[in-house]
Amino acid sequence: MTAPDDLRVEHLRDPLGLGERRPRLSWRLPPGAMAQQAFRVRLVPGADSGWVSSGDSVLVGWPFAPLASRQRVTWQVRVRTDRGESGWSPPATFEAGLLDVADWTASWIQPAEGDPPPAGKRPAYELRGVIALGKPVVRARLYATAHGIYEAFIGGHRVGDLELTPGLTQYPRRLQVQAYDVTGLLGEGACEVTALLSDGWFRGQVGITRADCQWGDRTAFLAQLHAEHPDGTTTVAGTDASWSSRPSHITAADVIEGQAEDRGLLGRAGGWQRVRTADLGYGQLVWSPSPPVRRVAEIQARTVTRLADGRHVADLGQNITGWTRLSDLGPEQTELTLVHGEAIDSRGDVTTEHLRPTAPSARPPRPPSCAR
Repeated sequence: MTAPDDLRVEHLRDPLGLGERRPRLSWRLPPGAMAQQAFRVRLVPGADSGWVSSGDSVLVGWPFAPLASRQRVTWQVRVRTDRGESGWSPPATFEAGLLDVADWTASWIQPAEGDPPPAGKRPAYELRGVIALGKPVVRARLYATAHGIYEAFIGGHRVGDLELTPGLTQYPRRLQVQAYDVTGLLGEGACEVTALLSDGWFRGQVGITRADCQWGDRTAFLAQLHAEHPDGTTTVAGTDASWSSRPSHITAADVIEGQAEDRGLLGRAGGWQRVRTADLGYGQLVWSPSPPVRRVAEIQARTVTRLADGRHVADLGQNITGWTRLSDLGPEQTELTLVHGEAIDSRGDVTTEHLRPTAPSARPPRPPSCAR
């Protein structure tokens, strides 16, 4: 008889940064098995639950001692079914996140910013800090979240493959933290950690009225690095008052109005200002219970049609959420405008007119903005 497979913890496969001290386990029965009679879970190396009489194989209660912060677990399961006793499943691994408020030592930081520009016109900010590591690194994790949407980088390399982090949430009460394995991006010496931070749903436009600043008028970023060394010690460092910020090459970023970039600003020097620290607390921090948003496919345009005015319409053949890749941006000072839509008008051009809300009366007044 074959073994169980598709091992999951809290419905997730091999998650990093799990937020439960007593996570629930799930597995799929061996092929051909119709009913489970008992199961046995073991940690590798470590504890063994022994045989437990139960038909449950989905969200089974944790049979061991509660997890500690950052504890890494490898586990296996075997079952007794109507087809007999199985062997041990292939091992699965997960790792707990920072489970205690006391684990956090980093400071919330906010970009140096005067009065915010109007909604839809606010840039994404670049944040930068330097972390010194006096020893080689054998394992490292970066924990991060934001009031806004962020992307993190170490030494110029993108950290992880998650998108739109930390996601739409009830920011004052429940703010998801993401965990990243950054072992391969770190070494002995100084390393530069940077982030791009934009309004996102925190203070960007949302809803039919395009209300902005729903949760606050200042974006913020929080990140903490744990780097383990061969001698068993750990360096902990994170965002603090030593970090600096500046407006990035993304000159406007909004979840409704879209994004504008000035590629000429890439690679420039200077313009940095010291960030502001903010006492935003850690009590609202949680670990996401859902699979993250990732890029899953690259789709090539099925047709590209040139219109009479020189514009081009690219048909991808399906609705998507994603990015457009262009192989040639043209000579310096070229201005490109990309409009995404799901319909074309009578001229064959992309249109979004059908998305305009139709109200029985005048459009509701736009709520006050955080821009003064």
